[in-house]
Amino acid sequence: MCPKCGGQLRPDVVWFGEAVEMHYEMLESLLADVRQNDGVFLCVGTSAQVYPAASLIPLFAPARRKYIVDRRPVRVADYTLIEGPAGEMLPKLVEQLLRDEAD
Repeated sequence: MCPKCGGQLRPDVVWFGEAVEMHYEMLESLLADVRQNDGVFLCVGTSAQVYPAASLIPLFAPARRKYIVDRRPVRVADYTLIEGPAGEMLPKLVEQLLRDEAD
């Protein structure tokens, strides 16, 4: 609860059915980061079918390794699918990625 007004606080996320505000400056910054970094991209907890969020997935094509983690992941070209709850699958994926980096 908000200490000033007593109202309910909400996290900085977009809930299902809400509009996504994509500012030009934010998109340009995101694309610049993608071009400069060819590391790992994790897409977590999405069907990859709800727009406009799904339209961002192709922007990460330059990443060396790309993963979609979801209970029912949808095939996206060049992405590795990891099926299961994010809370269980992400720790395992991070552990594997850290092992890969150490080798």
